[in-house]
Formats: sequence, structure tokens, C-alpha cells
Amino acid sequence: MSNTKEQEPSLTSYFYGPGFVDIVRVITTTKANIGRSIEDITTKAASKPTSNSLIILVPQVILRYIYWLFSAGSMVIASAFICLAMLLPHVIGFVLIDIIGIVLSQIARLFDLLYFQIRKVSNVCDTCHNRFALPVYVCDQCGAKHLALMPGKYGILHHTCTCGQKLACSVLDRKHPRRDLQALCPFCYKAGREESVLSSNSRAICIPVVGGASAGKSAFITAYAQSVIDDRAPKNGLHVRFYDDDRERMYQSMTAAYRSGVVEKTATVTEQGRSSTISFSFFLEGDGLVPSRLMQILDIAGETFTNNDENEEQNQYEHCEGIVLVIDPLSIRDFAAKCKDSLDPGDSGSISNAPLEDVRSALHIKLQNVSDTDRNGRIRTPLAVVINKIDSTPLLEERIGSKAVNAVMAADPETFTDPANTTDFLCRQFLMDYDMGDVVAHIEQDFATSRFFAVSSIGHTAGNGKGFEPYNVTDVVDWILDIQDPALGKALGARTYAKADLPVKEPVYGLFDQILENARVQAEVQTQTASQPQAAPSQATSQPMPTPVQSSSATTGVPEQPTAATPTPSAWGSSFAQEQTASEPQSEPVSQPQPARPVEPVGSSPENPTQPETPPAKPKRPVSPLAPRRPQPRKRH
Repeated sequence: MSNTKEQEPSLTSYFYGPGFVDIVRVITTTKANIGRSIEDITTKAASKPTSNSLIILVPQVILRYIYWLFSAGSMVIASAFICLAMLLPHVIGFVLIDIIGIVLSQIARLFDLLYFQIRKVSNVCDTCHNRFALPVYVCDQCGAKHLALMPGKYGILHHTCTCGQKLACSVLDRKHPRRDLQALCPFCYKAGREESVLSSNSRAICIPVVGGASAGKSAFITAYAQSVIDDRAPKNGLHVRFYDDDRERMYQSMTAAYRSGVVEKTATVTEQGRSSTISFSFFLEGDGLVPSRLMQILDIAGETFTNNDENEEQNQYEHCEGIVLVIDPLSIRDFAAKCKDSLDPGDSGSISNAPLEDVRSALHIKLQNVSDTDRNGRIRTPLAVVINKIDSTPLLEERIGSKAVNAVMAADPETFTDPANTTDFLCRQFLMDYDMGDVVAHIEQDFATSRFFAVSSIGHTAGNGKGFEPYNVTDVVDWILDIQDPALGKALGARTYAKADLPVKEPVYGLFDQILENARVQAEVQTQTASQPQAAPSQATSQPMPTPVQSSSATTGVPEQPTAATPTPSAWGSSFAQEQTASEPQSEPVSQPQPARPVEPVGSSPENPTQPETPPAKPKRPVSPLAPRRPQPRKRH
């Protein structure tokens, strides 16, 4: 546990050092033996002459020198042949074996890296929120910390600890997999802490749920966890395993809250040694789900999020699969003023006090320096914007709920063909109509992929004695899985989404009411057209009769002179044709058609059968209570 670079507690592989040392030792030993042999010959050749006579001494010295020269030369030549004949093949054979060993270790290492990359195997620390592929493994024999338990210089499939224990170092070893060893977060270990991670050899799906205080984040997480763990996973043959005992106890609390309909507010963590973010983590395992998935849903207190008061650096935004931004629509001042009379006292007392602009700004600050961006500078991480609590007032159901979706799709079926895309448009339009257009514009500018959802996490006012009845909660995470992990979405039976550029129609102030009004007018025109009687063929060329108009005096019984009404366009065409025919010279007399007998108007009184009753004036359409009032310009001080 040190900040300095540590020596790996594994013995170096024979192919990465000891083998070369053996070769050098063999060459050195052979060289030393040859040197000793030459030295022995030299010693014998330099022995003291046995005679003092020059006649005998000189030839004896010459003969000894020739003997020494011949013996030493023979020894060198023989040693060279011995090295070539015996040592060289040994060296060549070892070098080939060593090269093969090194290549195999690199192939195993590459296989592991590709396995991590293709399977997207990773680990996430619950304390520092960093993501990493290789944790620090602890020897189960002596407790030594292995920082690089991978194929390489310390072994191909196994590392040998300094205590002699063999530790698996590759996914190819399935008999004693390294995931069975205790694992530590490498980032925390380098910082002087030992934080265990339990997600070894799994794929982590990290989804932070953010928003202001009392926006409904905890209720959203509770509703989703219950749906997946109790319903969708068992129904699709998946096994659920909790990350640890703490998460299992957390789920038991969620279950009690789900049944009672009361969710406790996420507590603000003030202790500096504790993480500000609470993670609810569980594994999903199944035959068709390889590797297993670690679902990690992160929650942070709204006050901490908006005030940037976290105790630790929030590294989860750098690698998360998607972000869920929960919005309380009642926190929008203009909308809250419109629906305050229709709110339940329980809903009125749980309105988020965090302005939506501050929540969006806080999210932008946390992401701007850590997230991956495209060439246009937009964040690649998908953002799901959740307008929560749509059960709190009927106005929300009529603006962004299923009722509004059906009405808009019926009003413009060519544009709005998909309910999910229609909901996205309605949510953006809702924010636009209630002076939150800047928030929508910033989200579209900051994120490459975003979608809006209308959700009710609880389904009713919290604390009214009923359990959860969530609406559209699972659709939010399904959309993130559809983008980031389709295999998991398929295994869970999740909903898929049509690929389309959102929004399908650009929101403009007042567009919602305009769409419905246009549809109403068009329906009335079609109804009037269908109800008009068709003229008989024999009357097509007849002279139209003036339509009498009843004056206000008709109601008093005072007779009045009939006034000719303006002919209809069809009557104009008939009159014009008859005038043209009358002005042309006739070669033979043509009989003029008799004027058609006027049809007695429906509803005419018996006292005055020739004058129809004036149709009543069309009542003025009342203004919809949902139609937002255009804000008046504010005075600058």
C-alpha cells in the first residue's frame, strides 16, 4: 500500500530472463574450461629444463615451445568445434523455444485484451467511481498484491507468487479463474486505500440518476429495481445476484417502500470519508448473457448535486452508459401557478425547490471536462430527460400523457407515427410553452443523443396508502440499453426504439394547441362537406334561385321584403354560362329551362314557409385551460 512504484511479487518467467542467463552461464563455463586447459598446457611447457648444456637445452626449449603451441592451438580448435557441435545447437534450440514462449505469452495477453474489449468487461469502484479492466489481485496464500496479473513476463497462464503459490493470470484458465481471487480498486490502492471490488470479469452498466431535491429520483430507482428484479428477470430466465449484503438490505428497504408507496428522501452525506453517491448494484446472469452484467444505478442527494458539494470526484460521468435527468414539472413556476388549485396537498408539499436551469447547469459543469465528445463538441453519453410526477395533475396527462399522445397522433398522423417519438415532442413542447425553451435548447446543443419521457414513478400521491403503480419507468432505461447494450435489452425483453432524428417536429411556442385546433377545424369542414345534399343532375344547369335571408323582424311576425342572397360559386358558374349562351346568336330556338322550385329550408316556420329561419351564430370556442399564456416582456431595471 504505497504511492511509489512497487515490485511485482511474481517470479519472472523463464523465457523472459532466466533462460538467457543459463545460455550466458554455459558459454562462460565453456570459455573458462578452455582457459584452464590452455593454462595447464602452458604450465607443463614452462617446466624447468632437466639439462644445463646449451646443446641440449636449446633444442629442448624449442621442442617444448612447439609442443605448447601445437597443444594450445589444438585445444582452441577443438573447443571451437565442441562449441559449434554441442553448445550452438543448444543455444539455437533455446532461443527458438524462448521466442515461442514470448510469442505465446503475448498472444495470451492480446486474447485477454480483446476479450475485455469485445465483451466490454470492466470493473467499477463504489468509492472512487473509476472504471478499470484489471484490478489489483491479492494472493490467497500470503496476501501479496499483484498489480499486473496478466500474461507477460511473469507467465503465460499463471504467475508464481514469491511464496510459491500459482495464480491464474488469463481468462484461458477456466479451472482456477482469477476472478475467484480477492480484488482491489487500483486507483484507491495507489491512493493508500484498500477498497474491494466484486465485479471482476463482468460487464458494468453504470447509469447515474440526477436531479434536484424532491424530484423523484429515489422513487424512480425503486420502481425500476422492483420491475427488473421481481418481474422481468425471472420472466426471461435471468438470475439476480446482489453485489453484497449492503445492497441486499437496500433492496429490502426498497421493497417495503414499493408496497407502502412512501419513499424516503436521499440523505445528504456530510462525512468526508464517505462517498456522496449511493449506488444500488446487482448482477444479472443467464445462459445467453455472457459475460454477466453488473447493473449499477447511482443516486446522489439533490442538494449535493446542484450545489456541487460532493465529497469525492464524480468519475462515473466519464464512463457511464447513460444519464437520467429527473425533472419535477411542478418546480416550473408558470406551470405550478396554473395547476395549483388541482394539486393534492401531498403533492403540493413535495415540490422540488431546485430551479430547472440550475439543475441543467450543474449537470453541464460535471460533464464538460470529463465526457467524450463528438467533432461538434457534443457529449456522446445518451441523456434521458424524465418529466416525472405526471399523475399529480390532470393537466399533465392532457399535455404530455397518453391522452395527449393519442390526440396529437390522431390530429397529425403523417408526422406523429410513433408514440415514443410523440411523447418526446410533447415533453419538449411542454417545456417550450412554459418558458423553459432555453433548457431544451441547451440540452440539444450539449448532447448528441437525448430523448424526453413522461413518467410517474409512484403512480399517485405518495403516502395515500397504496403501493407503487409506476408508469413508463422501465422505458427510460430500456432506451439506454437499446443504444449501449442491445444484448442485455433483448435478454430482459426490453422495448426497442425506432431510429429517428428527434424531435420529429420542432417545438414552437403554442404549437400544441395549434395542432389540435387545426385538426378540429379540418374535422368540422369534413363534417359539413359530408352533410351537404348533392344536387340532382337535372338541376345542374338550372337557374339558381336567390336564397332569402330572414331579418331580425321575422321573429316578431312583421313581414319584410325578401332580399336576394349572394349566389354560391357553383351558382355563379351556372349564371355565367347561361349569360354567355343568351348573348350568342341562336341558329334555332332553344327552350329556356324552367327555374327550379325552391326547396323549403329545414326548420322554417309554418307561418312563413318561404323565408328560412336564420341559422344561429356559431358559438365561440372556449380557450383551453391548457393553453399557455404568452409571457409579457419584463422591464429591465
